[in-house]
Amino acid sequence: MKIYPLNNLKSIFYINNANKNKENNNKSDLPQVDKLPDTYRMITFGGDDISGFKSRMLSLDDIHCPACGQKMLSKEKARKIINDAVYVRSIPEYAKLLEKNKDYLHPEYRPFVTYVNKFSQIRPDMSFNELFKIIDSGAISIIQNKLNDNSKYLMDFANSENLSESDRTKIIDLAHFFEIDGQIPKYSELKQNLSKTLSSIDSEKKWEVYEKIKNELHDVYCYNYALRCRDNKSIGMPIQAIVLQNMLNGSVSNLVDIYPNSKPEKRYSKFLLCGSCTLGYKPSMVINSSQKAEKNLKGYIEDISNAIVDGRINKDNLYLYEFIGAARAYTKGNLNIQRCKVNSIAKSRIFTENKSEYMFSNYEGIPCACCGTVTLTHEQKQKLYKQIDESSNLNELLNIARVNSEYINPKYENIISRFSNIINMNPGIDEDDVMDLMEKLSISDLRHQILKNKRMVLSYVVNRKLNSLDKAFIKDYFWEIEHKYKDMDDKSNFRYDEYQSMIERTLGKLGPIHRNELIKLANEKIKILYVKDLVVNPLPELVEKTGSRAKVMFQNIFRASVITVDHTQSKDSGGEDKYYNKVGYCRDCNREKSNMKFSDWYKIHPELSENLPKHLKKVSEIIKREKIKKMYDYPEKAARLAMKLTKDKLVIPDKYDTKG
Repeated sequence: MKIYPLNNLKSIFYINNANKNKENNNKSDLPQVDKLPDTYRMITFGGDDISGFKSRMLSLDDIHCPACGQKMLSKEKARKIINDAVYVRSIPEYAKLLEKNKDYLHPEYRPFVTYVNKFSQIRPDMSFNELFKIIDSGAISIIQNKLNDNSKYLMDFANSENLSESDRTKIIDLAHFFEIDGQIPKYSELKQNLSKTLSSIDSEKKWEVYEKIKNELHDVYCYNYALRCRDNKSIGMPIQAIVLQNMLNGSVSNLVDIYPNSKPEKRYSKFLLCGSCTLGYKPSMVINSSQKAEKNLKGYIEDISNAIVDGRINKDNLYLYEFIGAARAYTKGNLNIQRCKVNSIAKSRIFTENKSEYMFSNYEGIPCACCGTVTLTHEQKQKLYKQIDESSNLNELLNIARVNSEYINPKYENIISRFSNIINMNPGIDEDDVMDLMEKLSISDLRHQILKNKRMVLSYVVNRKLNSLDKAFIKDYFWEIEHKYKDMDDKSNFRYDEYQSMIERTLGKLGPIHRNELIKLANEKIKILYVKDLVVNPLPELVEKTGSRAKVMFQNIFRASVITVDHTQSKDSGGEDKYYNKVGYCRDCNREKSNMKFSDWYKIHPELSENLPKHLKKVSEIIKREKIKKMYDYPEKAARLAMKLTKDKLVIPDKYDTKG
């Protein structure tokens, strides 16, 4: 079994490869964010000023890295500290500068501060060249001692563990390789030999051994390299400034993406990461792979919350909520990070500054402008939630659904129907058994649809001439379906993002002639079924509040129909926050549309031609009844804007009776 270690490389080793790593990160196999359902509400109230946002974020200091927890600093502050180091003239001055900024140094560099402090007291008149000659020599000794210690550790492991003779011989040979006999080996050689040997043996402790040795050696080699490395760009700088620059590089913040393939760039996808973690990881994997992910992410969120309270990132207050939503979406809610825990002052600023009002959000009976479902006001939703909470059995839940069926989006009707059939066919069945069966059937729906899509792909390619490269990618797609999804267990946790990643690395690499059509076939109905699967698999923290999976499922179904405001022309594409640029969508449709252009939205939702007029007619009745004079021209202007944005492909009435 091969070991695939999680290498938290906080390292100066990779500084010269930054640009190369950045290119590789942009070519990640992760799915594009616009292909993920916004189940965890990566909400946006307006357009993203990406260039300004980047500048403001990168100017922040004292934000802790969400991967490793290191306190980060901006490039500007790092330059100021290094400039101060250029002009120090004595070891005591240097010691004070290091002590003042030691929190910005990764742990492997902090012993350096201790050594300089020590020499500043016992040899204050020492020159910098003498100081670094002694510290360089000490760093080499530290590596030698660490290698010898690990050689002994490996020998003990070989003798104490119940290993086969072959595996024992491998470990002993590795221990001899770690013994110092002349020149110190390169870190890359040590790590490669360590990984190769341990991955080939049969022991439950091999991962523990690998991590212990790798991490210890990584830190001491990092320290040695920072002391000895001479960056060409630093020519002319004194040695004390060069070394400090090497050490600070790993703590300078970079702005990376949760979803590297997101196009156009989105604010919610971005987060700050220290230089060391940026270069050691694919940035998008940090959230999932860091062993202290939850703790460090909470620290990062708290720091951004404080930056909002302090006014350090004006114009970007909403970013905090967007990022939490994106992180939860990426991890399918597995990380316990919640918006409700955000500093109350920051929370207030987020909503006060970004809330977009909709004149008709408190009026009942307004159909969604897209799907036509009768929407719920917030007050109606609260009443339904209370009824659901107070229900005492499954039949009462069904009765609530029947009485309020007009508020249920058509895509969820089969969930209600299936729930009803299970109860009717199994009188006396308890809730857990019902929900377990609902989950199994949901996964079964996904499995059958995936296999059906595979057959459609096969049918498409059978009579078409394909080049050898395209055939290879299609063959990879078939292999993935057969080995990952054909026998998908009923208790499987289907990952939409993983499925999309599989599509991208197989069909997504086809030539332009067939690529789009085959991706479309492979994705047929998958997103809809996935959203339904999430409804019947509610988040644990929500279930904990009500104590009932079924109640949360019904609440989520009604929640999807709450009226929300949508900008017909999104702010990303130049739309203004004017009344005529706003319509009411159910939460589900609004979440799906996000910042999509209205013309593209209409292409995939032609039902707008029927439901938008219904929406505007209902609004007209409200305007007329309530005599809202300032809104007399709203329905006509809203209709004309919608038609204009589709270049008149959408044809709807633009005359409405609002005055009476």
